[in-house]
Amino acid sequence: MKKLSLFLIIIIIFAGCGKNTVEPEIDIYSYPINVGNQWIYEVYENITSEYDTVVVTIVDSIPMRAFATEDHLSCMEIWELKYLEHTDSIEVLIHVDNFQLFFENMIINIMYPLEVSKSWGNDIYYDSAFVLEKNTVSTLYGSFRDSYRIESGRYGGPALHYYEAFKEYWLTSDVGMVKLYVRITDGLAITDSYTWNLIDINISR
Repeated sequence: MKKLSLFLIIIIIFAGCGKNTVEPEIDIYSYPINVGNQWIYEVYENITSEYDTVVVTIVDSIPMRAFATEDHLSCMEIWELKYLEHTDSIEVLIHVDNFQLFFENMIINIMYPLEVSKSWGNDIYYDSAFVLEKNTVSTLYGSFRDSYRIESGRYGGPALHYYEAFKEYWLTSDVGMVKLYVRITDGLAITDSYTWNLIDINISR
């Protein structure tokens, strides 16, 4: 099982944020971001054929004055990832149209609003993403209509030290991520590969 931990370090000035009454110009908040929101996923390890469960809970939301404006909220959230045998946490950066989840060995970078054929990239992390389709996706929780399937990857390095973090995930408005597939390649070998499949949700808007 991968070891997820805090990854992003930002030096900023914090100020009151919480639930701001100002409506954002871009509806990035189609991803439920309230503290206390919870998603439960079945985790399947593709290399070892082992199953696990992870409970993802938003435990804190920290405002960031340095990036906020009168029209846009800017926050960093702490998400707890509780597996059957261990607990980790990740940081999630939310700013205007950008939504970034920082894992130990990869980044999921989402640019709102979503639409089919939209793409984006990040030169710093050599990460790029493409929205492949808007369709119905089936999960262990049930089926979700009008969900976006996105492929993204981070690539770089010479042949023998080549690194790839390939991700495919489904996003549903007002629900969040309902499916996730990850494949990590380091050098010539796949070092990690797993799938998250939504089992249950407990969210508020």
